[in-house]
Amino acid sequence: MAVATGSRQTVILNPDGTLAAWGNNRYGQMSAPEDLMEMKAVAAEEYHTVALQSDGKVVAWGRNDSCQTTVPEDLKEVTAIAA
Repeated sequence: MAVATGSRQTVILNPDGTLAAWGNNRYGQMSAPEDLMEMKAVAAEEYHTVALQSDGKVVAWGRNDSCQTTVPEDLKEVTAIAA
C-alpha cells in the first residue's frame, strides 16, 4: 500500500491497484479517471493527483489552470513520479 498526501487530500494506492481517496475535491483532485490501469505509484499535491501506471504512462487530474495536470503525451517508460 502506498499513501500520498496533498495539503487538501489523501490518496491510497491499494495492493490490488485500486485507489481510495478522501478530503477536499473542489478541483477534482480526488476524482481519478475511470480508465486508470494497473497503477504502481501515486503522488498528491494541494490541487492535483498523479498516478504512474505499470506500462510507464503518467496520468494526472485535478486543477489544471497552471498546467498541473497536463502530461506530455510522448513520456514513455517513466519509473517514478512526484507531485
